[in-house]
Amino acid sequence: MRHPWNYGLTKDTDERVSRIAETRSLNHRGYKEVVTKTILCKNCEKELIVSEKSDQKFCSKKCTTTWHHSNEPDKFYKWIKEEPKKFIEHNRKVGISQRGVSEKDWVKKQISKIMKDFYVLNPNNLEAFINQDIKNNADRWLDPKQHQLHSKKMLQLWSDTEYKNNTIRKMMSSNGKKLNKKEEKLFEIIEGLFPSKFFFVGDGKVIINGKVPDFINGKKQIIELFGDYWHKGENTEDRISIFKELDYDCLVIWEHELKIDNRDKLLNKITNFVKVEA
Repeated sequence: MRHPWNYGLTKDTDERVSRIAETRSLNHRGYKEVVTKTILCKNCEKELIVSEKSDQKFCSKKCTTTWHHSNEPDKFYKWIKEEPKKFIEHNRKVGISQRGVSEKDWVKKQISKIMKDFYVLNPNNLEAFINQDIKNNADRWLDPKQHQLHSKKMLQLWSDTEYKNNTIRKMMSSNGKKLNKKEEKLFEIIEGLFPSKFFFVGDGKVIINGKVPDFINGKKQIIELFGDYWHKGENTEDRISIFKELDYDCLVIWEHELKIDNRDKLLNKITNFVKVEA
């Protein structure tokens, strides 16, 4: 037996649904007719079609931000002027989050040093920044003094192998890097040929010369998987030479080599590499 659409509803619920339905205008197909209106984006004046009851004023988030920065700079920079120290701390934390690392003590020391060199030791720079007449927050990064100082400090930090490796390791760890489908497929092949000999270290467990290898064994042999899209145009010899500097032998396998048609060729390639180098 086929029941009506409102079967099982209480009387109060049925009446409430009916009242709501009566307030909606439906076309001949039973769909609700939406009354629209045309507006212009408040920032770029792009023509938009929106619902009649909509209070939308901008076409995108970018236009919203640009307009407020341009027309309400005092409101945007209010907290910066009132609490400059809080603003510095905010920038420091944003920098850490963008680097994808946890807020550990060694990170605090390095990042804080950069901020102190520019702001604390040069208070005039902070005062000039707060008082300067700018409309876009991005303009401050065009300040040649700050740009040069920041670049110099970052080059110094990244020249430190320990700092570089720690940063990369934290980035990989925070991103939760795991085997993707292609890497799983390659790992199954490697395990079939050499069980329990190679290990996945693409999550940052091992960093060599600032590079994170995919698979490695105890005989300083590395197997890398290059994606056809992400590594397009890269020279495999460059990666091999980087690992060779520290006496690691590297075999690079491209994503398209995992296809069934290339199975035998791939097996021979991996077998020859491991046996010859061993």
